Amino acid sequence: MNDEGIIPPPLQGSALGAQLASLAELYERIEFAQRGFRTAAAAAGKPITCPAGCGTCCEGFVPDVLPIEAAYLAAFIIGRRPDLACRPLSPNPPCPFYEAERPEAHCAVYAGRPLICRLFAFSASIDKSGKPSFALCRRMPALADSGARAWTGDAILQAFGALPPAMPSFAAEVLGLDPIAAGERQSLDAALPRALSRLSLALRFAASDDDPEPNAPAPRAA
Repeated sequence: MNDEGIIPPPLQGSALGAQLASLAELYERIEFAQRGFRTAAAAAGKPITCPAGCGTCCEGFVPDVLPIEAAYLAAFIIGRRPDLACRPLSPNPPCPFYEAERPEAHCAVYAGRPLICRLFAFSASIDKSGKPSFALCRRMPALADSGARAWTGDAILQAFGALPPAMPSFAAEVLGLDPIAAGERQSLDAALPRALSRLSLALRFAASDDDPEPNAPAPRAA
């Protein structure tokens, strides 16, 4: 998967490294579940895809993240895209890592993106009765055979042949990775600079004398 190798080797065996590894595994399960849902939907004659070139979710949204999500994104930036470490960040849309000119996914940090970005459009919520509820993104066309745009419970299985992954379940798992920080959710522009600073410091302590020290400045506030 494209998340492979994001966790810095000097952190392996540390508490933070274990948390990041658990988050990587959770992200992989999300990808697997979504792929299974979309494969079943296509087999049922109802393929679900984002419209070509669409970036609407990024254009109008800056995600809120937990510290562990910010740390994972920081690890991606330090290890793979250090050029993004000084990118100005703003609490106002679009997302600071949205790049309209990029083909397909318009996200400059796609492999390190937070949970909500991974779940959007291909996951289910849970309604008040405890049943899964799935709705197409407003930019996706309605199903040609029925014109439907939303389904609940057994109607999802009947329409697509499988259930999409449930957002609340995965969100609860992320909270469980670092329960002490469960109340520290912040907007990406506030959380990421702090995570980059902390991760850089952790890597300096973890690295051996023979390893080069990471030098990842924090993003600038817009």
